[in-house]
Amino acid sequence: MREVNYFNQFFCEDDNSYSVIVEDDIEVAYAYLMRDNQIISDVWLYNNNGTPDKVDWSDVSLMPFKNPKNYINESMMMEKIDSYDFVVEWTQNGDAITAKVYIRGLALAYLNNCSKIGWSYAVSKNGPLAKKLFRKIIKINRIDN
Repeated sequence: MREVNYFNQFFCEDDNSYSVIVEDDIEVAYAYLMRDNQIISDVWLYNNNGTPDKVDWSDVSLMPFKNPKNYINESMMMEKIDSYDFVVEWTQNGDAITAKVYIRGLALAYLNNCSKIGWSYAVSKNGPLAKKLFRKIIKINRIDN
């Protein structure tokens, strides 16, 4: 089992059966959309300590997987990130629940209860860990309490 750098959980204000868990295990970070403590969607956020040229997707001992270089949008890589750098914004449209994950005020990833794989600005193309987001980057100001 890998060491955990940080772990944070953000609950949906309108329906607390939904939450987003952000986990950084020192090698890689993911966001997980949860419903009743079950993962229903996930998205790769970033790699730590280097990015591999290739990943053997069949080697489950490497899970959670780092994203290889050919999937990464290098312009979205950031310096060291801490748990307080994250904000999650929730929206609901009918039965669809969407969680937008912001890092340092930049919208980085979207998770939705209708899609197992989430979307990210940090990828250069669709892959097994994230789908490419094409919209412009949205910035919010973090409010520290």
